[in-house]
Amino acid sequence: MDETQPGNPFLRAINLEYDADAPERIAHYQPTGKAVEFLKCVSGETSNRAFFVIAPYGSGKSIGATYLLHLIENRSSARPVLASIGERLEHVSPEMTDFAQNRISQDNLHGIVIALEGAIQDIGEAVGRAAAASLRRLGLKLRARQVDKLTLSASGIQGAIQIIDYLVQSATHSTAKTRIDRIAIIWDEFGRHVEQIVRSGRPDRLADIQTLAEYAARPQALPVTFGPIMHQGLLQYAAGINQTA
Repeated sequence: MDETQPGNPFLRAINLEYDADAPERIAHYQPTGKAVEFLKCVSGETSNRAFFVIAPYGSGKSIGATYLLHLIENRSSARPVLASIGERLEHVSPEMTDFAQNRISQDNLHGIVIALEGAIQDIGEAVGRAAAASLRRLGLKLRARQVDKLTLSASGIQGAIQIIDYLVQSATHSTAKTRIDRIAIIWDEFGRHVEQIVRSGRPDRLADIQTLAEYAARPQALPVTFGPIMHQGLLQYAAGINQTA
């Protein structure tokens, strides 16, 4: 079918950050069996918490990640689209369908999604901006302003951890009606970040990623997941650096 014909509007490429406020952009999403494992893992529904998500171009990684963002945040504006996608998901994974339906049936149940994209200069600043954006989408303006303050001095991996620590603590000690039950760090086009590290001759910065993964993997008061998304394996991106690095 010609996607440019009347009644079948052209489907533009999905961008995790830009489409976080536009659930209608993922209304056409068709979950697949291969996508289910990614959805389970990064939503926090498995015992593991940190993953590399590797799949080729055109396999639906970005739209799957954006669907997951809307499902985890569970905003009222996204629920009609989430319900429609849930009907398609039922044919692929009854287990994941149960998780999705249970989530959208609870008005006060939400999660924070730290949506990162491509190459990043300072991981502390990037995590802070993305966390504040998610909090604002959820209407948690006071917490968003607090994260903004933390971001002013957040630098490097320690700044990123400080911000995530605040998110965990504020969620577990809050008496607000809005209940935060999980935090997901989804990093689309992560390969571009690795390429930047290789080009700049700073392979030591990969240690920041290891620290973030180890943080997510340790027991928390609520699940924190970390899912960098790539087109190929890490060692293929890092072919230009020495073996020790």
